[in-house]
Amino acid sequence: MKKKILLVEDSQMVRKMYRDLFEKKGYEVIEAEDGIEGVEKFFSEVPDIVVSDIDMPKMNGYQLTRLLKSSPLSSSIPIILLTSLTEARHYFWGFQTGADEYISKDEPSEILLEKVKKLLNKNKSKEEDNIKKEIRENFSSFDILSLLNKQLDDRLFELTILNYIVSTVFENKDFKNSIKSLLKIISDILDANVYSLTICASEEIFIFINSDFSLSPAYLEGFSVKIIDVLEETTGKDMSEVNFNIEYFSNVGEDITEFNEDNLLFEFKRVSDEIIIALSFDRSSEFNREEKNLISKFAKHISIVAAHAYLHQKIKNLSIKDGLTKLYNKRHFLEILEREVNRSIRYNSIFSLIFIDIDNFKKVNDTYGHLFGDMVLKKISDVIVSIIRSSDVACRFGGEEFLIMMPEIDKKKACVAAERMRKKVESLDFKTSSGEIVKVTISAGIASSTDINFKESNIDELIKMADGKMYMAKNKGKNRVEC
Repeated sequence: MKKKILLVEDSQMVRKMYRDLFEKKGYEVIEAEDGIEGVEKFFSEVPDIVVSDIDMPKMNGYQLTRLLKSSPLSSSIPIILLTSLTEARHYFWGFQTGADEYISKDEPSEILLEKVKKLLNKNKSKEEDNIKKEIRENFSSFDILSLLNKQLDDRLFELTILNYIVSTVFENKDFKNSIKSLLKIISDILDANVYSLTICASEEIFIFINSDFSLSPAYLEGFSVKIIDVLEETTGKDMSEVNFNIEYFSNVGEDITEFNEDNLLFEFKRVSDEIIIALSFDRSSEFNREEKNLISKFAKHISIVAAHAYLHQKIKNLSIKDGLTKLYNKRHFLEILEREVNRSIRYNSIFSLIFIDIDNFKKVNDTYGHLFGDMVLKKISDVIVSIIRSSDVACRFGGEEFLIMMPEIDKKKACVAAERMRKKVESLDFKTSSGEIVKVTISAGIASSTDINFKESNIDELIKMADGKMYMAKNKGKNRVEC
């Protein structure tokens, strides 16, 4: 069966020249004198490709292309803009309208024929006949005015959503709140039970899951594992060594208990060499073509904003966190501690400090090397993070020293937390590169805001008190907590 070319050109002489060129190559040519007739012929004849002039009366080639590419039914049909307008801005605008190729009329005819052949071969798919059939069946419902109105309405909708997406950059300084806002925007335009945005960077992955329903632990685990599996397939990268951070904005419950991957929709965007953004959605019914097109349209913009929020947070962390342990650095910790002291004075609230030092750390470094020592520091930091509350603040205060501030916690409860850390560290087996098992312990000292009068003393005095208790633990044999 001959491939059909819709040729849209207002000059009869030029139209005849291209018609003869195409027919000699065995193509069937459908002619239109302007853009409006081109739209009518498109939906009545359903060509395999469109070749259109730009400068035409009634409706130009840009408008024709934008109109056809705006409809899910017609967007898959390739369009070549053929024109004498060769300035850079015309090329730019031609491709912005959705044209697949932009060719100067001054180019040899062989280039045009080669482009036509290439696009026709590229557009071969099992769905091609189904798309054409659907276009024919829906032609009766099309008229140019309604198409133009729909295009304008869709464009207004798109610009409105883009405005909301971009505004999240300026309205949310917090990384997690930015992602939560993006997921809220998606839930406003797409019906699904579960919405997820994943940021896959070189050394870490953040998975954010949101839903209006409560999700069971089994569902959350299945959904997260599936995202990781798809990421491994997409990137070809082993994710087992990557640091995972999973945040659930939804409630844990029993509204949705079973995970079924059959109706999952994934959309991936590579923002840079190091960052991939994955959008994923789940619901009980399949997503239709219009919904898939909608997500594909906004995924790029959502991904750029999500990556921006992630990089902004990463840069911020570089200035406030210790590069090795990922705990806060001393400078930022002291800023937080000063605010807590002011709050304590104003509201008569309490807080406690835990000062931790790794026992015999210099000997560990000298015996097993600094890389082993770094591993010890990281693992002990992980222990601290696993035990403290989200409202507590931990920092790497010095080489092997850690300081933890616990708001609304008295000395007795702080001692209990410190003892849990001590026991946990004592139970760990630190393995060297040669396979030797090394045991490491910590000593800790506790001080409370009730131990000092801040109107007469300062923060340094309280830290010295905790430090002094820690040295008391050292002098009593190490591997102990002094309160």
